[in-house]
Amino acid sequence: MLKHVNKIIFLVSLIVFSCRNNDARRQLFYARSVKKATESEYYKVYNNALDSIRFWTQNKFLNYTMQINCKWELDSLICFNSKLTKCILSIENQEIRYFTNSINYLYGIKIKSEWYFIEGPTIYLFSERYGQSPKTALSFEKLHAIALDEIYKNYLTASGEINEDFFSDLTSAAYCSECKTDEEFNEIYLGIVRGNWLRRDTTQPIKHLEKHLP
Repeated sequence: MLKHVNKIIFLVSLIVFSCRNNDARRQLFYARSVKKATESEYYKVYNNALDSIRFWTQNKFLNYTMQINCKWELDSLICFNSKLTKCILSIENQEIRYFTNSINYLYGIKIKSEWYFIEGPTIYLFSERYGQSPKTALSFEKLHAIALDEIYKNYLTASGEINEDFFSDLTSAAYCSECKTDEEFNEIYLGIVRGNWLRRDTTQPIKHLEKHLP
């Protein structure tokens, strides 16, 4: 009986330590990012990204079918590069109908003083891997914790500096195999943004953003 109690105490302590460790890492990443961008710029970018997702889902942009059909949250953490021209966020998705948990990368690119957002890869999550029963929706608290490990973990170097390689996917051959300069990649990004408008429900008129969506 004593061994059983000790085991429970150990597991609880391990969970508490892990949560505190995650909180500390998140605060470190947040502080480093805010220091680079300033707090006002940080929240301006966050709110622009949030409004963008709401607008896409409200107007049924096909690239955002996941968010149209599920509960989602935009993670509060933004990682900026040193030049403040790129950032990485994540969208946590909780699909109740099919019990599909996932996280989307969301990339931000600053072009001529304006921020544009495009969706990156998707990570699909199996509930049983995280101690839940199969086909169980993970809580957003859990999804935020997973994003910290799966999306953001390489944002800073061991010395606490911004890791520029963290943003390498934004200039990879996946977007353009022939692009060499930021200007060439920016044209590709703008083409993706324009393409989103073509891949939407064109049978409905464009809706203005509703500011109080859940």
